[in-house]
Amino acid sequence: MTRTTLTQVTPVTRGEIDAAAELLTLAFADDAPTRALLQERGDDVRARHRLFRAVLLGGPLQNGTVDGVRDLDTGRLLGVAVWSGPGETGMRTAAIPEYVRAIGIGGLSRALRVSDAIDAHRPAVPHWYLKAVGVAPDAVGGGIGGTLLASRLELIDTTGSPAYLESSNDRTTALYRRHGFVPLTRLPWPDGAGPTAMWRAGGTASGEARHAAE
Repeated sequence: MTRTTLTQVTPVTRGEIDAAAELLTLAFADDAPTRALLQERGDDVRARHRLFRAVLLGGPLQNGTVDGVRDLDTGRLLGVAVWSGPGETGMRTAAIPEYVRAIGIGGLSRALRVSDAIDAHRPAVPHWYLKAVGVAPDAVGGGIGGTLLASRLELIDTTGSPAYLESSNDRTTALYRRHGFVPLTRLPWPDGAGPTAMWRAGGTASGEARHAAE
C-alpha cells in the first residue's frame, strides 16, 4: 500500500461472496498447490474464482467464520481469512456445483485424493482450521495477513482451542510461525506441490504475534 490505511476486521457477509472470491482468486494466482489441484485449469481465472466460491459456500460463510480486513475509507476488502470451527467437516451441498465447475468432472478423483490427504494429516482432536487466507495484491506487505490471523487467534485463545493450517510457501510459513504455528509435515499432492501442515497448540499466547507484520 502506498499510503497509511485505516483498517478493521469484520465478518464477510453472504452478499460479499464474489468480492471475497475475487480477492482470493488474485491472491492465489501463483499458488503452487492451487495450480496443481486445478491442473490444466490453473491459468483459468474463472476456475479459481469458482473454487474459492466453493470454499466460501462450503460452510464458513454461513457460520460467520470468514474474516475480512477493510479499508475504512472505501469499504474495500483488502484481505480475507476463511476458517472452519471445531467439529465442522465436509462440504455443504450448496458448494458442490461450484466445486465441480471449478475442477471439472475429470478432476474429481484428483480432488478426492487431495481431500483424503488433508483429512489424514489433520489431528483428531477438535481444532480450528484455516482453509485459506489471502491479501489483495496491492495491499501485500501492509500487515493485512498478520492482522487477520491475530484477530481470529485472539478469539480462539479465549477457548483454549488448537488450530491447524497448510502453508504453501516459505513466506507464509514464516508468518504462521510468528503466530505460534509449528510445521508438522509436507502433504502429498498432485505434481509434488504439497503444502506444509502446521499446528498451533491450544492456549498459545499471541501477545507478540498481534504486533507481527506480514
